[in-house]
Amino acid sequence: MAQKITGTLVQFERLGDRYAVLRIKPLSNSWKHNPGQYTEIGFVEGEKPLNKIYSIASAVRDDGILDFCIQLNDVELLEASKSWVATKTEFALAPAAGNFHVPPYQRPVVLLAGGSGITPLKAILEDRVYNGGKDLASTVLLYGCSDDEEIPFHDELRDLAASRPAQVTVRFFAEKMLAKGSSRAEAGRPMAVIDTYLSPDSDYLMCGPPPFLNATRAHLIQAGIPSEQIHQDRY
Repeated sequence: MAQKITGTLVQFERLGDRYAVLRIKPLSNSWKHNPGQYTEIGFVEGEKPLNKIYSIASAVRDDGILDFCIQLNDVELLEASKSWVATKTEFALAPAAGNFHVPPYQRPVVLLAGGSGITPLKAILEDRVYNGGKDLASTVLLYGCSDDEEIPFHDELRDLAASRPAQVTVRFFAEKMLAKGSSRAEAGRPMAVIDTYLSPDSDYLMCGPPPFLNATRAHLIQAGIPSEQIHQDRY
């Protein structure tokens, strides 16, 4: 059985009241993962271990750094984070697990994310952009958040789309428009535009809270998308 390995903190950035981005670099080249998988991270609060499961929000990269999006609703974890120091704080990483469906690069996909459900879908999008090459088919991400100030990985996702404009579309949606000046999102929810991206040739990958998944799946089924082309990861 594969053993846990150690990873060191690269970055911990709070995005507001809801989310934080955590970046960890495994200290062993033997640790591997595939897009769409998750891992268990071992934190320490005083002498008390905290083990939390998180989806990995990054594709396989040359620098080995792993991205995570953490919801800021865990008091113990927030208390522990006050003492974290980049390059000095270490965590235990369990072997990557999970088998979220990842279509081949040549197949069109629509990625539908709600809140922190962006994590496995960001990894899949990164992988398609980095490795899809000239055969990359249409890749659409529709990402809904509560407000336009707290959108995890906003700039990275925007840059991924800009790097492959002919193949990749990323659209952000927010229920509350709070940002001053130019908005970082469209007002509303992804459901308002999903019909624009309906195709019998596409796979639909979803991750988010149960109400979001249930409503989106029901809409796709009613629109005639076969159930075998709809894939979801619940959290």
